[in-house]
Amino acid sequence: MKVKQQAVALRDENERLAREAERDMLNPALTENQRNVAMERAKIHWQLSRDWADTVAQAERAYPEKFTGKNRGHQRKTQERLAFLSDVAAEIGTTKRNLLAITAFDRPDSLELFDDYAEIYRFLTPDRRRSLI
Repeated sequence: MKVKQQAVALRDENERLAREAERDMLNPALTENQRNVAMERAKIHWQLSRDWADTVAQAERAYPEKFTGKNRGHQRKTQERLAFLSDVAAEIGTTKRNLLAITAFDRPDSLELFDDYAEIYRFLTPDRRRSLI
C-alpha cells in the first residue's frame, strides 16, 4: 500500500511542522508579525495533516488489510455431507439436483447431516454437484 504509506508519512511530517509553528507562535523573542505568520503556518500544516489523515482512512477503506489465515479446506461436517451425497449419487447414478436431494432425504441417515429436504437442496450447489461426479 504505497499510497497509504506516503499519506502516513506526509501526515506525520505536517503534524511535526504544525507543532513547530505553534512553538514559534509562543516565542516571545519574535515580533507580532512573525507570530502571526507562525500562526498561519500552523493552521496550514494542521489542515494538511487532517487532509492526509483522511487519505489514510480512505486508503484503508479502499484497500483493507487482507486476512492472513490459511485456507484449510472444508470443515468436518461439510466433508461428511459431501461423502454422504457422493455415495447417494453413485447409488442412483446421477447428480441431478432434485433427484439427488429427494433420494438423499429418503435415506434414514440423512437426518444426522441435514435437517430437511430444502437444506439438502441448498447444499447441492453446481460446484458441489460437479465434485460428486
